[in-house]
Amino acid sequence: MLDGLATVRAVRHAGGQPREARFQAPRTRPPPKRPADDEDALRATRIGHTAVPTRAEIVCYQCGYAFVVQGRVAKPLCPKCHEFLKTDDLVIASDWAEDVRTIGRITVKPEAVMHGARLSARDIVLAGNARECALLAFRRLELRPGAQLDWDRTEMRDLIVAGGLAVTPGRALNCRRLDLAGELDAAVAASETVTIRAGGLFVGELRSPRLIVEEGGGLKARVAAGGRAISCQ
Repeated sequence: MLDGLATVRAVRHAGGQPREARFQAPRTRPPPKRPADDEDALRATRIGHTAVPTRAEIVCYQCGYAFVVQGRVAKPLCPKCHEFLKTDDLVIASDWAEDVRTIGRITVKPEAVMHGARLSARDIVLAGNARECALLAFRRLELRPGAQLDWDRTEMRDLIVAGGLAVTPGRALNCRRLDLAGELDAAVAASETVTIRAGGLFVGELRSPRLIVEEGGGLKARVAAGGRAISCQ
């Protein structure tokens, strides 16, 4: 039997050195790299937190006053007439005879038939029968196949004519922007941009400071664009 001291003396006597016990600390994995540790991600995060809220132009359906709000507002208040404005979106898919006023969006489905109503909204999407209806789109009127309307009782700022639809208003149209993927035969004065998509066709008279005709778009009209008057056949 040898005790510890005797063992150490025996090793020294033999000319060796006792081996020291080796202690190895447990390995620890480095924490996973978070997206925010990346410089680009950090920059993107900062930008996201400091982004300017969305600006929305609103036209009061009560008095017609136009104003701008920042971000989302549950019940916008018109600063002129102090009317709280409805923001509801509405989908009409049957017979309808009630007046609707909202700064949201109204969608009239192909099976809907309007009976003497007045629709006032920020955006109106029409694919049904609104020949007995007055339409007031404070921003955009979008016409889809099946749309029927009374142009003498229709007002809009931007007009969109979808593909597969041929429109002949029978009167001159004034708008801000025209986006044409279908066919339109009219005299149009646009204050900003007219875009004729592939498959679209414009016939008549056109005035606009900016005209874009995509490849495959058709133009048969007298055109005044960019300060120049031309005839396209």
